[in-house]
Amino acid sequence: MVLKLISLKKRLRKLTKKDVQINIFEVKRPELDADLVGQSYCQQIEGRVNFKRAIKMAMVTTMRMGAQGVQSMVSGRLNGAEMARTQQFKEGRIPLHTLELILTMHYLKHLLFMVRLVLKYGF
Repeated sequence: MVLKLISLKKRLRKLTKKDVQINIFEVKRPELDADLVGQSYCQQIEGRVNFKRAIKMAMVTTMRMGAQGVQSMVSGRLNGAEMARTQQFKEGRIPLHTLELILTMHYLKHLLFMVRLVLKYGF
């Protein structure tokens, strides 16, 4: 990991011709980060896990970690079907017009399907 970071720093320094500083921050609760949950979805679907099971399990763990609502949409050739389709899952409250909440949205396009994920959690 450290060697990859050093090589990335060298390449960026060479590309920009300036000194580059890279800061790494730990994600305290990865179940509340839409990027990580979306990548988890895609890895499970690539591994031929049933997409409904993968999404519902991820939604349950996200809600258990303190999210107020989760909305997920998966589209593409789900479970290897010939016809592409779109499935949408919602759990909890997700009022998108309020400004006082924290929304993390993540769009992830991958080979034959697309995942759209919205997580909402409060303090």
